[in-house]
Amino acid sequence: MKLKFLLTATLLAGTLASNAQTVTRLIASERDTGGITGTFWVHCDSLQYVYSGAHTGLEVNTGTLSYNNWTYQGKYDSATYIRWLGTSVALLKPNYITRTSASYDGSTNLTAAITQNYDTGAKTWNNAYRYAYAYDAGNRITKSVYSVWAASTWIDSNRSGYTYDASGNVLTDTFTNFNNGNRGYLYTYTYDTHNNITMYVYQTYSTSSSSYKNNTQVKYYLNAGFKPDSTITYGYFGTTWYYSSEDLYKYDGSYHTIADTFKRRNMSGTAWVNNTYHTYTYAGSVLLLDSSRSWSGMTSTWVNYYAYAYAYNSTGLQTRTDINKYTSGSTIPWSPLGRDTASYNADGTISYYATGTWNAGSGSGGFYESAINDSRNKYYYQTITVNTPNVAKTTGLIKVYPCPGSNLVNIDLTWDNAESATISIYDMSGRVWSQWKANTGTASHNSLSVSQYPAGNYLIRVAGEHGDLTKLFTVAH
Repeated sequence: MKLKFLLTATLLAGTLASNAQTVTRLIASERDTGGITGTFWVHCDSLQYVYSGAHTGLEVNTGTLSYNNWTYQGKYDSATYIRWLGTSVALLKPNYITRTSASYDGSTNLTAAITQNYDTGAKTWNNAYRYAYAYDAGNRITKSVYSVWAASTWIDSNRSGYTYDASGNVLTDTFTNFNNGNRGYLYTYTYDTHNNITMYVYQTYSTSSSSYKNNTQVKYYLNAGFKPDSTITYGYFGTTWYYSSEDLYKYDGSYHTIADTFKRRNMSGTAWVNNTYHTYTYAGSVLLLDSSRSWSGMTSTWVNYYAYAYAYNSTGLQTRTDINKYTSGSTIPWSPLGRDTASYNADGTISYYATGTWNAGSGSGGFYESAINDSRNKYYYQTITVNTPNVAKTTGLIKVYPCPGSNLVNIDLTWDNAESATISIYDMSGRVWSQWKANTGTASHNSLSVSQYPAGNYLIRVAGEHGDLTKLFTVAH
C-alpha cells in the first residue's frame, strides 16, 4: 500500500574557491512489486543513468526527466529504462526498453530530452517523444514543448509558456494542446509586496470565441507570518464568481500547521459544510502524527478516519510511516492498514524504500506483507571526485510533509547560515505551478495548498544563494 512519507534532502554547496571533493551520484535504481500471495517480490523495472565528464549529476535544472513516476533531478546525459515481464519469476525478461538523451546549454539548463523506444526485433532505437525547453536571461524557463515522432519528423503536441515579474515570481502559465483544437488553459498569479502569492485565476481556452474564459479563482488570506489563515476557492458561472470550497488553518508559535479544516459550499450556495479535518502533532519542528477526520452530516460531528505516524533515525531522516484506519463500532476501532519503510547510506542518500500492507490473518495476530499493489525500490550510487566550490560551505536541509498531500503540504527549510531562497513547484512536464520567495534566515517554514492540484507527482526546487535543493512529492485526493 502506498502511504505518506516525509521526504528529506540534504545539500552541501560552497562559494568562491574550487576544491577537489568526493561525492556520490545515482547511477541505477530498480523496482519490485508485491507477489500475488504477498510472500515474495517480483522484479518490475529498472533505470540506469550515464554521465559525461562535464556532468556530475549534482547540478539542478528546471527541466524534469521522468519514467513512470521515477524522477531524478540531476544532470545526466542519458538514462535507460527497462520494464520486466514474465509468467513466473524464473521467466522474467525485458519487455519494454526506452532511453532518454539530454542536452544542456552553457548555463547547464536542460534544453532537450529525447526519448527513444528499443525495437527488440530490428535491434534499433526509434524516436518516441521529445521535450524542448527555452530560458530567459535569468535562467528561468519560458517555454517547454512536448513533441511526438511521426515517421520522419517531430510533431508538436503541446506547449507551456511562462512569464515572470521583476522579483522572479511566475505571472502567467499558459498551456496549449495542439491535438485538441488548440484547447488549453491560462493561470494568472498575483503576489503581495513580500512576494507571497495572494491569488490565482484559472481560465480555459474557448475555441469558439478564441479567448480564455474564467473557470476557477483561489484567494489566499495571509497572517502576520505570511501563512494562509484561509484559502477560498471560487467557481465561475455565467458572469459571476461563486464560493466553492474553503481551507482554514491553525498554527503554533513557530507557524507550524497544527490543524486545517476543509469545507465545501452547500448545494444552495448559502452556507459552508464541513468536509475533512486534519490535526498535526510535532516534537519541536519534527512531524510525528497526522490525524484526519471526516464530517458526519447525520450526527453533525467529526469522525476519526486515518492516522499517519512517522518515525526517524538519529540523523532526522524518516525511516517509517505507519497508517491506521478508524472503524466505528469495532472492538478495536484503530487498526493497522499499511507501513512504509526506508533506509539510508552513511551520507544520507536513500538506499531502500518499500511499502507494505497489513494482513490481519485468520487468528488474533497479523503481519505486514508485500501485497500486489506494494513496491520496493533500491538505489545504487557511484563515488566520484569533482571540483566544487567549498570555501564557505553551507549545508541546507529540506523536509516535505505529509507525502502524499491532499490539502496542505509543509516545506521546512534549514540552513547553517542565513540564506534567501526561491521555492518553485513543477509538475512532471516541467510546468511551474507555484513560485515564491522564502523568508531569509537559517530556518523557514512554508505551507503549500495543493487542494486544487491534480493528483500526481510534483517537484519542489529551492534555489538558495549558494546552492539548490530539490525533492519529489506526491498529491493524492
